[in-house]
Amino acid sequence: MEAPRKELSRRTIVIGSIIPIAMVCLLGVVGIQLTATKLDLAQQMAEKNRSLRWIRDVLGRADEPIDTQRIAQLSAPKQLGTLRPATLYRSTNDGERNRAFRWVGEGGYNGPIELAMATTDNGLITNLLVVGQNETPGFGDIVQDPEHHWIIGFRGRSLANPPRDRWLLSADGGMIDGLSGATITTRAIVNGVVNALRFLSDANGDENEFER
Repeated sequence: MEAPRKELSRRTIVIGSIIPIAMVCLLGVVGIQLTATKLDLAQQMAEKNRSLRWIRDVLGRADEPIDTQRIAQLSAPKQLGTLRPATLYRSTNDGERNRAFRWVGEGGYNGPIELAMATTDNGLITNLLVVGQNETPGFGDIVQDPEHHWIIGFRGRSLANPPRDRWLLSADGGMIDGLSGATITTRAIVNGVVNALRFLSDANGDENEFER
């Protein structure tokens, strides 16, 4: 009768040794899953921050905390002369209210030009950026340079400066100089900017005007 007892004892020993190993493996799997989840969330957060970077860039506030509740999405803003989506962000900093607006200007030499503009609440441009373009190398680089004098020249403009009927390139009878050799590109940007100013003015600061 001693032999069966010895066999049972061996089984108990084997089972007793397997359980800790299984627990360690289970904890390892759980740990891997938790780590993967954390990495996934971190990646999503980093991607979200990258997608909102344009707001900080155009407002000129690198540390601006972005309140996603202040973002309004426009799915088909026909008034802008495009059916491509646009985004409006309302910023309040030290009591100063500003708007960051991202949209697409149609009619570029090689397709649409993506623009971002910051304005005061009463429509004065404080900054303009070209955030996406496929224009001819050289000309596209010039307009996308945030420190180029042509882009900087939009700062301080509004619908009243120049008057609405003069919001055109000088080549088209307006008051805004273009860039030599880049008439189509600069025309698309000028038209896109005045369309955006008119759109924001017509909305008159009413968030209900924007389709979320």
